[in-house]
Amino acid sequence: MKHADQRPAWQRTARNRGFLALCVGSAVLSCSTLVVLLYALVSQGLTHLVGLDHDARTEAMAAQEPVEMQEFDDVDWAAAARDLELPRLAALAAVDWTAIKQASGLEFTDEAEDLDWTALAAQYDLDDAAVFAETDWYELAGQLRVPGSSWLAATFAASEAGQFVTSPPSRQAERAGIGPALMGTIWICAICGLFALPIGVGTAIFLEEYQPRQTFFRRLHAFIQLNIANLAGVPSIVYGIIGLTAFVQFFGLGAESTWSLGATENWYHLTLPFGRSAFAGGLTLMLVILPIVIISAQEAIRAVPDSLRQGSLALGATRWQMIRHMTLPASIPGIMTGAILAMSRAIGEAAPVLIICGVVFVRFNPANLMDEFTALPLQIYNWAGRPQESFHEIAASGILVLLAALLLFNALAIFIRQKFQKPIV
Repeated sequence: MKHADQRPAWQRTARNRGFLALCVGSAVLSCSTLVVLLYALVSQGLTHLVGLDHDARTEAMAAQEPVEMQEFDDVDWAAAARDLELPRLAALAAVDWTAIKQASGLEFTDEAEDLDWTALAAQYDLDDAAVFAETDWYELAGQLRVPGSSWLAATFAASEAGQFVTSPPSRQAERAGIGPALMGTIWICAICGLFALPIGVGTAIFLEEYQPRQTFFRRLHAFIQLNIANLAGVPSIVYGIIGLTAFVQFFGLGAESTWSLGATENWYHLTLPFGRSAFAGGLTLMLVILPIVIISAQEAIRAVPDSLRQGSLALGATRWQMIRHMTLPASIPGIMTGAILAMSRAIGEAAPVLIICGVVFVRFNPANLMDEFTALPLQIYNWAGRPQESFHEIAASGILVLLAALLLFNALAIFIRQKFQKPIV
């Protein structure tokens, strides 16, 4: 039998107060460090995120001369025919200029004279095909106008933040931006979440709700559970090497594409092997966060009272009906919390992404699953490693954007959690 603490009351009080002081000191130290870090980032990074060019906004909101061929879709051809006293222009309102650009490969408005107007006249029921073929489209485009941008779009495009998050990287710090890196991060994180969350939650449900009874399978279940727990502590660069072998090189089975889905113009364009693509990067990040998702989902499912399961089964529900209508709704908050933590880790990973993409300087946004990509952590690391002070400032701006993207992901996950959470009655 254990005896009560026989120490004097003043010693117990002093011990408790000392422990409380240690906790308070640790909290104050952590908060102070965080405040200093945020102050350093904000003081250096806001210079590239705060500011507005009013003249550029006014110019963007004004009517513009069409430059690219698809901008002809925004022209009011009836008004142009009336203002220019060219009645034949009204018939061009029925023309799908975007489709014409994709089919012909011509990009700019002055190249319209090179189109096959005989075929277009037959397709869109146009008269005087020869007249359109002989038209000086360079002069005509200079007389046409398309509506300018909205106030919100013009303000964003003319602001320092808008230019920074949409511009490509550059060797000149004042012109550098994180547009391709930001889009690459969105691509790989979307692919990662799309695969990791369903697979992780499904695995957790199987391991928790379908536990075997036979001795051999129970030992196999324990072995799998132990390996999942160990995988959660494996360095992320190891997953990068696994992704390089499995997804990029396909275990060396062949470097040439053996299967493809969709054309290169489609966002879902996919080939085998995946190569150094955004799809391979997203699948590699899936390997990184999958153990975290499984373990957190298991803990959330395990926290559901057994009385709910037993009551559901006693009323005649099947095991899957019990899982779908009782266990999952009750465990959604815990599952979404684990998903938030997992995606927060994925968005900041640099080592596995660097092994997969192999490049840091990318000036274009990914257009499909097979495009090359870069990510925000890689771009920030590239800028921070340069000796010029100006690149250190834009690296701080990139960190602020990364934090904003992280908060946005978390806010979206919290919204989904609150939206689909069902009270237990």
